[in-house]
Amino acid sequence: RRALPEDHDVSHKAIGAFSAIGAVLVGLGVILFVASNWHTMTPTIKVAILLAGMLASAFAGYSLAFERKTYPITGLALLLINVFIYGASIFLIGQIYHLPLDWSTGMLYWFIGTAVFGYALQSRLHIWMAVPILLLALSWFSASVRTGGSEFAALFDDSGLLVLFPIMGIGLLSLGILHRLHSWFGFAERTLMHWGLFLLALVMVVSTV
Repeated sequence: RRALPEDHDVSHKAIGAFSAIGAVLVGLGVILFVASNWHTMTPTIKVAILLAGMLASAFAGYSLAFERKTYPITGLALLLINVFIYGASIFLIGQIYHLPLDWSTGMLYWFIGTAVFGYALQSRLHIWMAVPILLLALSWFSASVRTGGSEFAALFDDSGLLVLFPIMGIGLLSLGILHRLHSWFGFAERTLMHWGLFLLALVMVVSTV
């Protein structure tokens, strides 16, 4: 029988999904290979590999998803890998050169870079990733202040994440509403509001239980 337009759409989506999964697996394979040989490399080679990974994934992802638009799902998968490489690079470079970098500060740098890329590319994926990164940064900062440096010990206690969830939820809902005021920021409105509603609902469920 003749191929229907619906069949073509399903086939195109399936190819895009499998190519995205393949891109993620290839990226994870490269990361694991580098990690297994990390201790034998010099600091210069380590930094060069991190920079090459960030630039390659960003260029390929942007080209496929936003410039050529030939494989948008694969491009977004590469940009997702880029977000993780960027975050890992912050902590790895701090470790390589023994920089005074704690978890909350590193997560804050990770959030800033992810948010900047999100607004520059108008990418909902980056905004979606930026929210939990910011939540963890604030949680670790709050925990370190309350415990004098033990960030993990008080992260999930009664005054940790559960206190920040409703505050972050209301803040994200308000920020989503403000994004309606300008067309440039409108792309992130639904993502921010969904995160805000999710955090508020999660607090209600956890507190009820």
